[in-house]
Amino acid sequence: MIAINFAISGELGTGTLVFCLPVATLEAVMGKITEATLNREEEIVIIKQTLNQVPLLVNTILGTTQLSFNELINLRVGDVISLDNKITDHLSLEIDEVPKFFGTPGVSGKKLAIKNIRFVIVVLVFI
Repeated sequence: MIAINFAISGELGTGTLVFCLPVATLEAVMGKITEATLNREEEIVIIKQTLNQVPLLVNTILGTTQLSFNELINLRVGDVISLDNKITDHLSLEIDEVPKFFGTPGVSGKKLAIKNIRFVIVVLVFI
């Protein structure tokens, strides 16, 4: 048995995550791998090509607010909506509706962009 220990911490507390792999399983897999199949450069190219074709939904949340239905239906072009966050707050960058990064708004060339400041670490705890 090969055991890999990870120390984790989050809002729910701290703990250890242990990932165990039976040696027999590894030996069975390693026995099927030959030198001919270990051409890593070709594998990396294929993996990159495959990943580049995967569509991802990427959103940046600029801010939130609450409006009454009356305020919503009376919005006009040029109206300013005050948001609950400050202009200095980091923006949340979501990939497939899951927060993954926090960053600051900016410009890259002629396009709007977000500069990654830190990663969002999500820890799932099953009890």
